[in-house]
Amino acid sequence: QVHSSVMLGSVDKKTFKKLQINCESLENCVTLNNAVWNESTELFFDSDKGRGSSAKEIGDGISSVTVDELREKYGTFTYINIDVEGAEKELLQGAETTLKHHKPKLCMAVYHRSEDIFDLINRVKEINPNYKIYLRHHPHISFWDTNIYCI
Repeated sequence: QVHSSVMLGSVDKKTFKKLQINCESLENCVTLNNAVWNESTELFFDSDKGRGSSAKEIGDGISSVTVDELREKYGTFTYINIDVEGAEKELLQGAETTLKHHKPKLCMAVYHRSEDIFDLINRVKEINPNYKIYLRHHPHISFWDTNIYCI
């Protein structure tokens, strides 16, 4: 059985183009330039800042999707890597059915907000108490990444 990958890009057009180029040679890989959120809507970003792009009330609009919608369209995910610059809580809201019924492995950043390390772990356990959760702190130049691994 051939598994496919869905790679979600950045709201920054230049960064998304890099993703497309790096995924060109991958078989069964779909690249999408959407925000991942708790509902399908249009979100606005200051999108010319690369990694520093952030949500705004006005700006460049981009369509958002939920993880549950992506699963319905592309099939069940076995692994989801989540680092959405502080929108992890909203992503989880839009992934409840997937996490509850399909239990994909997760790697999720928990360092964007001080409460994330507690709130996100508790939220994952509320959605699916069968997850085993591991915390890892990775030294990374020039940032320090702290992630949870849910299996």
